Amino acid sequence: MHKNNTTFQVLMITVLATIAGVMGISMPIIAVAYPILLTLIGVKNGIKYNIISLIISCALVGVISGSIESVLILIEYGILSLGATYMINKRYKPSQIMVGSTLLILGTSIIYMGLEWYITGINYVTGLENSLALMSEEILKQGNFPPNEISNIKSLLNNMTNYIVVLMPALLIVSSTVVAYINYLIPTKLLRKLGREDIYVPYFSRLIFPKNIMSGLGVIFILTFLLRYFGNINYEQMMLNVVVLIFYIFILEGLSLVVFLMNKAKMAGFLKYLLVVIIILSGFLNLALFSIGIIDSLVDFRKLRDAENL
Repeated sequence: MHKNNTTFQVLMITVLATIAGVMGISMPIIAVAYPILLTLIGVKNGIKYNIISLIISCALVGVISGSIESVLILIEYGILSLGATYMINKRYKPSQIMVGSTLLILGTSIIYMGLEWYITGINYVTGLENSLALMSEEILKQGNFPPNEISNIKSLLNNMTNYIVVLMPALLIVSSTVVAYINYLIPTKLLRKLGREDIYVPYFSRLIFPKNIMSGLGVIFILTFLLRYFGNINYEQMMLNVVVLIFYIFILEGLSLVVFLMNKAKMAGFLKYLLVVIIILSGFLNLALFSIGIIDSLVDFRKLRDAENL
C-alpha cells in the first residue's frame, strides 16, 4: 500500500513538474515551481524519486516543446533540487543549505549561459542589451511623450539599460539567493504541515548572517578597491556590483529583524505584508533597513547565532 502511495505521489509530482516546465517557457516565473516540486518529493520519499521525476519531466518537456534551451533550464533547476534534497535529508545547517543552493543555482546559471551561447550563438549579455533596447523603443512609441521630452526620456532609458547590464553579476547573485530560498522554504513548510516535525523551516524572520560577515565584506571591498591599480580591469563596474551586494545583504537582515518584531507584535498577515512591500519600495526606508541590518549583524538582537541555527 505504501509503495502504491509513493508511486502515485511521484507520478503526480512528475505531471505537475512537466506542466510547470512547459508553462515556464512562456512565463519564466512559473518555472521556479519546478525545483520546488522535485525537492518536495525528494525530501519526502528519497532522492532517487527526485531523480526519476527529473529525468521523466525533462524528457516530456523536451518532446512537447521541442526546445533544447527549455530542457537546459529545467536541468539547471533540477540540479538545484537534487542539491537541496541531499542537504535537507542529511540535516545540513540552514546557512549551509542556503549557501550551497545559491552556489548551485549560480554555477548552473553561468554554465547554462555558456551552453546557450555555444548552441545558439547568442551572447546572454548582448541578448539582454537588445531586449532592453527594444523595450525602451516600445516605451517611447507607446508613451505619447511631448517632443521636447523625448530626448531626455531616451537618455534616461539608455542609462537604465546600461546600469542593468553593468549590474548583471550582482543581479544574478541576488536572483540566485531568492530562488534558493524559495526552493528551501516552500517544500520544508509543506512537509511540516504534513507532519514532518524533524524538518527545519527557514522562516525569513530568523535570517541572520554569520558574525564575521562584516570582516568578510570588508576584505572583499578592500580587494575590489585595490583592483583599480591593475590594468585591463573595469574597477568601477566591479565596485558597483560589490556595493549593491553589500546593501542587499544588510537590507535583508534589517528587513528580517523588522518582520521578526511584526511577528512578535502578532500583526495581522495582510497588514504585515503590506508594510513589507511599502518598506521595500521606499528608498528612505531601505536606508533605514540597511542601518538596522548592520547593527543587528553586530549585536544580534534576536540571539539567533547558536550551533543549531548556523
